[in-house]
Amino acid sequence: MTRALALSGGGAKGAFQVGALRALTARGISFDLFTGVSVGALNAALAARGKLDDLEAFWKTATNDTVYRRDTSVLPWLVRLFSAEAADLVSAARRGYIYDSAPLRAALEAKAGDPPPRNLRVGFVNLESGLFHRDATAAAVLASASMPLYFPVVDVPGVGRACVDGGLRHVTPLSLAFDLLKKRPADPSDELWAIVCTPLKRLAPVPIDGRNALKTLTRTVDLITDQIFREDLLYAADINAALAAGGAGPFRSPKYRRVSLKVIAPQDDLGGTLSFDPRAAARAMELGAAAAARPLDGTELRSAIDPMDGEA
Repeated sequence: MTRALALSGGGAKGAFQVGALRALTARGISFDLFTGVSVGALNAALAARGKLDDLEAFWKTATNDTVYRRDTSVLPWLVRLFSAEAADLVSAARRGYIYDSAPLRAALEAKAGDPPPRNLRVGFVNLESGLFHRDATAAAVLASASMPLYFPVVDVPGVGRACVDGGLRHVTPLSLAFDLLKKRPADPSDELWAIVCTPLKRLAPVPIDGRNALKTLTRTVDLITDQIFREDLLYAADINAALAAGGAGPFRSPKYRRVSLKVIAPQDDLGGTLSFDPRAAARAMELGAAAAARPLDGTELRSAIDPMDGEA
């Protein structure tokens, strides 16, 4: 039996995944294959190396300053005249991104440098071609965690000089996990565990007055990625259901295989995507550990995921 792990994006909410992993490990549940996108790529890169203690220590001490830097050349006077958000937008216009991810890059190179483990895959997007790529190098992990405009694009050797967050295509990297599973002999007891950082119910309303461009941008990204993540999970559940029924049409293809799908998700929103705070991370880890005790079976997903149309 092979057990694969898929870790979703979610920025600062990624501490939830670490709490869930710690709880699963305590129950004797380990993983053979590791995949991730965005912050899930960072978590998967360390988890695949067996560095769960290092991962937990990172989240317990992570702050905005240890993950990214603002552009201090424009910040002081703009903050005095307007706001920190105004400074961020001017910074984006000057250099093409809002936050410098150098602190995160340094931490990644120290803990998850090359060569990468063979049982790891992370997803990222070549912004020039628009294609989704799979790799495991440190550059690929950093690219996967680099949301365009917020963070600088990343040069991934052999792929492209402008690579960014894999969450643009797949917020929950189930396809990466299936790709790795297909390289192993099929077993009816194979499991795929997805740990996501977004509740399956609808996102809570957020007041938007249209005058704060950064807040509007952040909310827009949250809504887009929320929709992608729901579709990723439902598509996998539908394929599993079709295979359980004997397969139909394209699902008879050898590229599809049935697995036992388990999903761990928070009950409520975990807070700001870019708000790194040790106290919030500790709370998210507690919630992750609690959620790990009651994973959803793949057959429960459709009823658990709220519809997104306004009439529901």
